Amino acid sequence: MNSAVQATPTTMTATTTKQSQAPEMGELSPYQTGPALTQATLVQTGVALEWQDGQQSTLPLLWLRDHCACQACRHPQTRERLYLPLEPITEPPSVALLDGHLHINWQDGHVSAFHSGWLYQRRPESKLVSSVPNAKPWKDNFTPECVRHDDFLKPQG
Repeated sequence: MNSAVQATPTTMTATTTKQSQAPEMGELSPYQTGPALTQATLVQTGVALEWQDGQQSTLPLLWLRDHCACQACRHPQTRERLYLPLEPITEPPSVALLDGHLHINWQDGHVSAFHSGWLYQRRPESKLVSSVPNAKPWKDNFTPECVRHDDFLKPQG
């Protein structure tokens, strides 16, 4: 986060809206569905968050902007970044909680929405479980089988 941002503490508490849908983060691996956020406070170092279970964390504004998962910021199929936050964040955004999920309105008019479970899983205080399986060494007598490319592509294998 750029040190030029002058954030005055602003606290938002969870609001309940009907027919609201949880933000889709578009992850390749599943993330937790809860707990919901109960408080979001804009502070000098970022956004201070509190969840229903009492856990608290502060996430930097630049990290949040960089992890926006909307279709303008992430390619819908490859999930590659389409937006890189190269400009410093000079004005504090506005933060809101809708149905326990974080919504941020940035200085450039962009709106980011973050699923509370996704943020909870990525707190600096928690250990992120990898979706990549553990490596297993080959057996001592293992010899790879040679398969012709044409044979591999045939339906009967």
